[in-house]
Amino acid sequence: MGLALRSNIFTPKESVELSAELRSFSYFLIPDVSNEVDPIALSLSILSKRDDCRAGSGVIRVFEHDLSYLTKQVKTVQSLTDNRFFLGVGTGTVADAPSAAIKRFVNVINSIRSTNAGLEIYAAALREKIARMVAGTADGIILNFSTFSHANRMARTFKSGGGKIVFSYLKIFVSWSRERAENLAKEEFIKYSNLPQYASLFEKEKILTGLPREITGKDMKMLQEKGVLLVNPSASEVNYALNFFVSNGVDVPVIYPYFTSNYTPEEKINYLKKLIG
Repeated sequence: MGLALRSNIFTPKESVELSAELRSFSYFLIPDVSNEVDPIALSLSILSKRDDCRAGSGVIRVFEHDLSYLTKQVKTVQSLTDNRFFLGVGTGTVADAPSAAIKRFVNVINSIRSTNAGLEIYAAALREKIARMVAGTADGIILNFSTFSHANRMARTFKSGGGKIVFSYLKIFVSWSRERAENLAKEEFIKYSNLPQYASLFEKEKILTGLPREITGKDMKMLQEKGVLLVNPSASEVNYALNFFVSNGVDVPVIYPYFTSNYTPEEKINYLKKLIG
């Protein structure tokens, strides 16, 4: 099981403390969402704290990085952690035609791998075409805002092409108030829906087409039933979703928590402990 530690939800210090406290998690993914937090450096701190887990980026937009410097960073971390670091990579928003962008993405993955023996690389993948094209290159794929059925198709496509491991984020939104938790979920979902690649995914999956629009209570219920996200979930609801993702071909389901700002670090740790048992 994995845990995603988003830098605007958890400070670097909180992330390291969480990784040490939450022993049930064997993978820690650090999304690259901040100009102030380096996911590779933070991964190294987590791996230095525990010797029985793996940590890495989840994901770095490689087209926005200097590849020679990125390779140097990765080599250093790998040598210090017995290859327990992994590199999660994505394209981000690109101007290229989709096929050209994916081909360029595959070339970048091959370039990084050629100078980092033993490094596992996981690629962000939204559509089956991406999963198919990276299957012979990436060790794994990372799914975001995926339904159970979409995860099933992606896993079959990726593994039939020789891919090994499928990660899927399960985003959970938590607040002392159910209404605030739902509003947090709505804001995040609409933000992603404004990105063309996600709008295309949501359209294909028939979830909340025609966004942005008002998201109703009925919509929220549907998103939870399909595994896209959970709001103020109980431990049993999370356990059901994780197991259902696994039954649909996901090897590492990843809890990706969002807390409203009135949660203390201790309250976040305690909530996650109760959630996973």
